[in-house]
Amino acid sequence: KTGKFSAVTEEALAELVADICKRRGFDPGKDVIRHYDVTGKKCPLWYVEHPEAWLTFRERVRALVNPPQPDKLYRVQVGAFGVKANAERLAKELKEKGYSAIIV
Repeated sequence: KTGKFSAVTEEALAELVADICKRRGFDPGKDVIRHYDVTGKKCPLWYVEHPEAWLTFRERVRALVNPPQPDKLYRVQVGAFGVKANAERLAKELKEKGYSAIIV
């Protein structure tokens, strides 16, 4: 009903799109688009209604097409909290979404 993909389906889709990009020489940042971007139709619904999920998906495809080099890794800090329980809540949420998270 919401159009949300399962994690398994979304990963399979990312791998398929990355494979197509590699074979055809497409740039995931500009050549991978939604039906919505051309027709205005809410398709795929989840990515239209959750643009951050669309950006995350395209970044996943980009990482599969051009894997990051081990000597060029960048750290992203998500937040700083005065209450440890709040930090633990965010770390749990990030892990549930497939991200690694640590509390320092």
